[in-house]
Amino acid sequence: MDRISRQLINKKRIEKGIKLGSPQKGELTEGVPEYRYIRNKGMVQYIKYNNIVYSHIMQQDKFTQPVSNPEDGEGQLNQVSGPPQNNWGPNIDNWMWDNRSANFSETSDTANFIPLSSQSTLESNNVFSGFNEYTWFISPFEGWVERIQFRSVVPHDGTLKYEIFKYTDGVDSATTSPTETGEFSETIDIADDIVHTTNIGSMTPASGTNYIIPNALIGIRMTTPSNPGDTNVSVLFRWKIS
Repeated sequence: MDRISRQLINKKRIEKGIKLGSPQKGELTEGVPEYRYIRNKGMVQYIKYNNIVYSHIMQQDKFTQPVSNPEDGEGQLNQVSGPPQNNWGPNIDNWMWDNRSANFSETSDTANFIPLSSQSTLESNNVFSGFNEYTWFISPFEGWVERIQFRSVVPHDGTLKYEIFKYTDGVDSATTSPTETGEFSETIDIADDIVHTTNIGSMTPASGTNYIIPNALIGIRMTTPSNPGDTNVSVLFRWKIS
């Protein structure tokens, strides 16, 4: 490849820029690589192919000297000697992970709201209103539901479904149905007392998205193939705190 071609390619890459933080599946264009700088990982290349996301952690080039101008060094990108000493500050996406453990026991219904605020209920509510103080919580920032794990005392064979709901300010949760913002389904076949993990952050939703707006009342309802009985649930959130 000649010098001019290399410069043109790298100019396009520079114009596109390198973003911070892991991308969501929906942010990637099929077949088009994207570069992200991930804290504690460094530079990572992502590409989506057949709706599956692949990633590759890139290694720092120890042989090329840093340049102050992309035109110098035949279009080389400016190099960094290592991760920034301080990734916290304005104009930087900072993230916080929040894992909420919740447990319930239900032998009559397969659809149950996860008790995200109370962490435990004897009989989990399967309707929108009535158990507000047990099942709903206020989202502190904008964020995403990344993963849900559950373990049940009974086996399950069929469709597992998770639905994310919200109430915004001024909406009465006692008399009004919430807005569904995302729905995720998969087929499972697991024995009793087995932990099953659903990586919602990398799934294609049946509808909506795993995104959560800030300052809203949030609830998640899970529908299991069988009445779940004694159930343990763990929900992992990723919050954008600045």
